[in-house]
Amino acid sequence: MPSVIDIAKEVKSLPAMSTTAQQVIEVTGRANVNAQELQEVILYDQALSTHLLRVANSPFYSPRTPIVEVQRAVVLLGFEQVKKICIYYATQGILKRPGLAEKLLWEHSLGVSIASKVVAEEWHPDLAPMAFTAGLLHDVGKAVLMGVADADYETLLRTFYNDGTPLIELERAHLGVDHTVVGREVSLHWKLPTVLCNAIQYHHGGAPDDLDDESMALVRTLRLGNRFAHVAGVGRREPQTGVEWDSAEENPGFPGYSIEALYNIFIEEYTQERSRMEAASM
Repeated sequence: MPSVIDIAKEVKSLPAMSTTAQQVIEVTGRANVNAQELQEVILYDQALSTHLLRVANSPFYSPRTPIVEVQRAVVLLGFEQVKKICIYYATQGILKRPGLAEKLLWEHSLGVSIASKVVAEEWHPDLAPMAFTAGLLHDVGKAVLMGVADADYETLLRTFYNDGTPLIELERAHLGVDHTVVGREVSLHWKLPTVLCNAIQYHHGGAPDDLDDESMALVRTLRLGNRFAHVAGVGRREPQTGVEWDSAEENPGFPGYSIEALYNIFIEEYTQERSRMEAASM
């Protein structure tokens, strides 16, 4: 069994987040960002520009003539979709997908990012861009634990997927630490905004009462987004049935009468996003 020190060393050995990735997260996290600001970040990164052009020329969009300029790609794809593509690209090296466990983790993170955005757009519109990023990165601690020698983390994941035992309980029992704590350390290592660090740390609960309002709103949004993805079976064996959205356990403080409607919006948006990603081979 690895020690907490071993896990801490794994976090510290992570490469620094690239300047482009930090800029993408910072720029797209602002509610008032405009297309020109995002283009300036993209144009300075040849790899990101190439990736965006590849998506714009994919079968899903099928432009009449090849798109060879980033500005045209932004017009074709739409600003909101460009933001999402840039965030995916900036974080794809964090959540790698070589095996089944990594693939399920990526699918779950994608689902939570979309669900959190849907929830935020309803109750905290200014936080919607940040909620999307928080969802994509909320389980980054799991990605780190997968790489820890002697952690046997895939065994814990199999128990979670097959038996339904809460993963966070398995982590604490077998590793002495859970992925939310590891995720907090990763987010601090990458110098992410404090509101993101807080959301990653407290998305399974335990937020202190004196947490600032913005962080608390994002934590609650992320918790419900995470629940949506679990209920839908995104990154798990199968969907859950018989969910009571009005109960305190299922709904962390939102109006219960509208939760199911938001859940259905999430399912529709997630299905569309998966189609875009598969067509573009992202």
